[in-house]
Amino acid sequence: MAPALSLTVEEYVSSMEKLMTDMRFTLYNILYKRILVIWIFSAFMILLGILFSKKQGLLLFGLGVAWLICNAVAIFLCMWVKLKLNKSLEKCMASVNSSLVKHNLLLGLDDRGKISCHKVNLCFLFFDNTNCVAHLEKLLNEKPDERAENGAVFDRDTYLRDTEGFDDVEVVVAGRNSVQVGKKGERAEKLFLHYSQRWAKDYLRRRLDWVVEDVYGRQDYASNTSPRHLKGALCPCQYIEEHLRNKRQRESLNPCTFTANPCHWCD
Repeated sequence: MAPALSLTVEEYVSSMEKLMTDMRFTLYNILYKRILVIWIFSAFMILLGILFSKKQGLLLFGLGVAWLICNAVAIFLCMWVKLKLNKSLEKCMASVNSSLVKHNLLLGLDDRGKISCHKVNLCFLFFDNTNCVAHLEKLLNEKPDERAENGAVFDRDTYLRDTEGFDDVEVVVAGRNSVQVGKKGERAEKLFLHYSQRWAKDYLRRRLDWVVEDVYGRQDYASNTSPRHLKGALCPCQYIEEHLRNKRQRESLNPCTFTANPCHWCD
């Protein structure tokens, strides 16, 4: 191994065994890219069965309408299952990365398969997370912006707990003296690990690069270049901060609220 790496062979084998034996990783690997294809093929076979049946008239029309309704519901159900599989994979990768971050390593999964899930790439990223965790700790220490935009208030802790499934939101025990349960440093590290798979996937697909290439291969820097802990792309703490900031802006957009500026993004 490289001299800069402190990961031992035993720890590497233990991390890989933990990943390979996790049912969440197995279900993602089997179903994520296949469940929708399987249903589309099944729905097509059902449609052929209906068309080549000897039904006629209103009965055939009713079967066709029922097939359309069932097909639409099943597609939405497949997309919901894919979302749940992706969320469970992020928790799985967070549990694996919890033992790798002390060696300045992050493990990211990038699926490059088109129809099947056989092209799954496991990529190790050498990254020192100390500065990012410290910045996230400061972010968590700051009081969330509770200003209402278009009549909506974005609750960061509620969003992390209910939508993101981040199960380590700080608990405040009310009483004569309010007590905050949970250490900020631990919460910041867990928040970092919670987004580690999402950041690694976008980073591996070069979605976070500061330097972009045009169709002619010429390189140019993005207009919002502001490196923090990573020179060529958004670092994890920037990624998390931008995600929460953009989520707050989107949550505040109420299409039923009329304002003088019809374009909410141009304020």
